[in-house]
Amino acid sequence: MFTRFKPCMATGDTDQLYGSAQWNTDKIPEASTVPVMLHPVDVLDGSAIPVPDMLNDHVSQVHRAKTA
Repeated sequence: MFTRFKPCMATGDTDQLYGSAQWNTDKIPEASTVPVMLHPVDVLDGSAIPVPDMLNDHVSQVHRAKTA
């Protein structure tokens, strides 16, 4: 049986973002941390945990903003 690949944000991507945001919060507690993910899709893998307050921008939106 053929299963179509569904593009999504991998668990490793969100884990890395969460770890980076947590490291920043631990090292500089007085700073405000806003985790941002630039990714071509906005769907999380079934096992990926969303990062609190994460902003997700599609890569195409960034290209449009750069040329506007």
